[in-house]
Amino acid sequence: MRLDDPSAVMAPNHPLAHFEQLRLRQCYEHPVAMPGVGFGSRALVDAALQEKSYARAPELESNSFEYLKAHVAKTMAVTFQIESGAPLAPVQDTYLTARLIDVRDVAPGTLWMGQLAGRSLSVAASRFAEQIGRDLSERYQHV
Repeated sequence: MRLDDPSAVMAPNHPLAHFEQLRLRQCYEHPVAMPGVGFGSRALVDAALQEKSYARAPELESNSFEYLKAHVAKTMAVTFQIESGAPLAPVQDTYLTARLIDVRDVAPGTLWMGQLAGRSLSVAASRFAEQIGRDLSERYQHV
């Protein structure tokens, strides 16, 4: 399942919060808090930053999205998350907001759901996985 661009997550009073969509360079004009290297949003942003003059080390790096969200809610930092996990409209969040990053800067990612070969899921787990796949497909059918 293909997902749209990664999004920049920030406090609602952040200077970038009034833009409808952001360029990656705009995000790097502020402190950046990055997810760990194993996360998809990090891989997409790192690939986009190769050979960019504005690329620099993040001020904070964490493997916890909850910690990253708490950090950006209290500071002027920006973090990155894929669209399905970001507080984009119509989600109402008092402490956070998100803006999509222009596709010219960061290529869309792909979300894969899988099951180990030769392994059977319980009926409940199988139905749950089917429901998640169906709901994500419906929600992101525009992509």
